[in-house]
Amino acid sequence: MVGELLSRKLRRGFQALDTNEDGTLDVQDFEAAGRRFVDALGIDVQQPEARAVIDGWVQLWRDVIAPMDQDHDNQVSFEEFSSALTQRIGADPDSYNRYLGPLVDATLSTADRARKGWLTPDEFQLLYQTMFRLSDHATRSAFAHLDADSDGRLTLAELRQAIAEFWGTDDESARGNWLFGPL
Repeated sequence: MVGELLSRKLRRGFQALDTNEDGTLDVQDFEAAGRRFVDALGIDVQQPEARAVIDGWVQLWRDVIAPMDQDHDNQVSFEEFSSALTQRIGADPDSYNRYLGPLVDATLSTADRARKGWLTPDEFQLLYQTMFRLSDHATRSAFAHLDADSDGRLTLAELRQAIAEFWGTDDESARGNWLFGPL
């Protein structure tokens, strides 16, 4: 049984991934998220770092999201998404880090233009506003909550922890609940 908090997070995560806001997920949503981000950075889509981000998002669609399409219409409804994730959370709570690890690495390293190993609030804001259409308030709130040690930096470890908590826990106090801003 999925708790109320996890249900809200599934809805919020679905909305963040539905980049064209048509109420379904399809490969175009995932490619568009990656393209918008590299475009905002001014990186040519043919550059290896841009391809790693865009291809990573398309691979997430192919490997994780597309198999949720139960009626084989090449799109995933919220009901299909929620049902599949609920089943996976119970069966393999660590699967999200495994599936998302390469994508998170490529996206974070591209967002980290100075190659510091972490994101500033401005880099995080650019990433989240271009990929997920989050507001200034939502990105600032998310960053503040996800920055576990409050050092003004968001590391890969902090982001991975947030991803695992967002998709896999009903713990009201988990920092990862803020992955896509306020619920």
